[in-house]
Amino acid sequence: GVLSGVGYTQQETIADIAQAPLEIASIVRTQVEIASIQKLVFLDVQTDGLPRGITSQATFKVYLQKKLISTGGRDTSLDPWGNPYRLGVYQDKYEIWSYGPDQTDDSSDDIWAEVPMN
Repeated sequence: GVLSGVGYTQQETIADIAQAPLEIASIVRTQVEIASIQKLVFLDVQTDGLPRGITSQATFKVYLQKKLISTGGRDTSLDPWGNPYRLGVYQDKYEIWSYGPDQTDDSSDDIWAEVPMN
């Protein structure tokens, strides 16, 4: 077809092609939000330490809703795909991540950051 000459296969629909920029925008937004969350956690760790009660997804959700403010009123504890941002607590670091576009944990498109505890 006409589109195959510009790098698209015949299996791709116009809707698929139109969706690609929106997906890229969601990925970039998630990267920015993860960086903001990383900074919040880092600052809390450096000042008084991240509150000890933040060890579960439920308490991390409340933490994000209090610390991240949305002018549009959206739930700041959720990534663009509607999944909660995740927190991993380890002996020496915190990990913060989103499942990414495929909405599956521990896959190649996860978006994440680390914060050292000290």
